Amino acid sequence: STGSPAMPPPETGREVAPRSRVDLGDGPRRIADGPITVGICAMEKKARSNPMTQMVDRLTSFRSNGHPEFEVVYFEQDTILNKPVDEWPACEALIAFFSTGFPLEKARAYVKQHKPRYVFNDLDKQEWLFDRRIVYDLLQKSGVPVPKHAILNAKLENTIDE
Repeated sequence: STGSPAMPPPETGREVAPRSRVDLGDGPRRIADGPITVGICAMEKKARSNPMTQMVDRLTSFRSNGHPEFEVVYFEQDTILNKPVDEWPACEALIAFFSTGFPLEKARAYVKQHKPRYVFNDLDKQEWLFDRRIVYDLLQKSGVPVPKHAILNAKLENTIDE
């Protein structure tokens, strides 16, 4: 816990006990199969933030013939930090956000074990954000301008090119 009081879950989402793997089958997903279970896997502050709440509210407002199209499951911070991934809730779509203290490797293990149909915010690529060299290289390769910069690699002997 971060020391601040826990915010109550928004009325649109719910917390559930861990379930066995969601049966995804191999065929196309239909609303007749029930609502799509969307898992929110992030530290408490980010999972309950205003932008996330707005996204969840919008997501859970979708209906088909009066039936909800999405059901939201929050991965509690205690679960994320202290329980093995086989005890994490099952979901068909995973929204995971890295922030300080978030166990990225554990989240990757969850995806490997539970195999959600959709994973938003690619967990392997989130690690790229830790290295400015990779980010700048990706931006430049995509034609996005980057500010003038210098990179010091502490593992190598560095020289300045003028």
